[in-house]
Amino acid sequence: MQKRFVFLGSGLLAVLLASPAARAQDGAVDLTGMGIYASEEAVNEAARESAPARGKARPVAAGAFSYVPSAALRQQTVRNAAQRLQAHQPTEAQALESAFGPGKTDYNQVYEGIIKGSGLRNNDAADALAAYILVSWMVVNNVQDGNAITVPMARGVRAQVAPLLAPKLATSGAAAQTGEGFKLQTALLFSGWQAAIKGGQLPGFRQGVASSFKSQYGFDLAPLKLTGQGLVKR
Repeated sequence: MQKRFVFLGSGLLAVLLASPAARAQDGAVDLTGMGIYASEEAVNEAARESAPARGKARPVAAGAFSYVPSAALRQQTVRNAAQRLQAHQPTEAQALESAFGPGKTDYNQVYEGIIKGSGLRNNDAADALAAYILVSWMVVNNVQDGNAITVPMARGVRAQVAPLLAPKLATSGAAAQTGEGFKLQTALLFSGWQAAIKGGQLPGFRQGVASSFKSQYGFDLAPLKLTGQGLVKR
C-alpha cells in the first residue's frame, strides 16, 4: 500500500510568514526551469549542462545533496534566520528564537512530521527544497488533505528541483546549510498555515504566500497541478 504525505504540526509563528524576509534564502534558487526535468536521471545531465567555467568549483554529483546534520548547525540556522529579521522586524526575530531557539521546539522534529510518509528523506537539500515547494503549493491551492500528495508526486518535484539546486552546492558545507535553511522554512510555513486556518485568516495567508513565492522564485504556483512528474501546467 502506497504511503501518503502526512502532516503533523502545531500553529506557530503565523506572523513570520507575512514577510518574505522570513523565508528568504541566501542565494535564491532559480526555479524557472522546473518544467524541463521529470526524472531523477536528469540530475547528472543538468549538472553537466550547468558546468561552470574553468577554475571554478564543479557542480555536485546527484548523491551529494545529502549531509550529516548537527544540533549546532540547527541552532546556527535559527540564529541566521533571526539575524536577517532583526534589522527590520525585531519582534518577529524574537518570536522565531523563542519558538525554535536553544531549549525550545526543534524545527527538525516539526519537519520530520511534515515529510512522514512522503518518500522524501530528511537531511537532503534537494528533498528539503521539494518539501518547501510542496507545502507552498498546498497552501496556495488550498489543498488541506495530506493524502492528496502521493510518493511519486513528491519524488517528481524532487527530481525537478535537484538539477536546479546542484550548482548552488559546489562549496563545502553548502548542502547542509541549504538543507537546514529549507527545513526551517518548511516548518515555519506549515506552522503559519495551521495557525491561519485556526485563526480564520486563511485567505490572506494564502495570498501572501502566493505573492511571496512568485516574487522570490519567479513563477506562480496557482495554475500548476501536481503529478507523478512533479508540478506541471494545468
